[in-house]
Amino acid sequence: MLKIRLQRESGFSLVELLIALTLFGGVVLSIGYSIHYFGIVSFDRGQNQMERQREARLISRILTEEIRYAKEITITNDTADIKDGQVCFLVENGSVVRMADNRSHPHNVGQR
Repeated sequence: MLKIRLQRESGFSLVELLIALTLFGGVVLSIGYSIHYFGIVSFDRGQNQMERQREARLISRILTEEIRYAKEITITNDTADIKDGQVCFLVENGSVVRMADNRSHPHNVGQR
């Protein structure tokens, strides 16, 4: 008579393997999502900074041209000192505003 002896092989069962793969997949997904979210936030910050720099360059260019071709430059804190025919630049509510002869119709130059 032949005796067949069954020995327990060392290793992982299928259930243990599935649980380990599920946990590993969850960790990988959470890391992937974190990287994706960080990328989106960084992109938005970069876009906002680029927009502010573009507006600052535009304001700088406009002011440079106005000053370059000005016949006279007066620096004042009071808009009552502005005479007819003069151009005035003001900062109101975070925006640079250009006011010419007609002070009732200011022209928004850009955000600060």
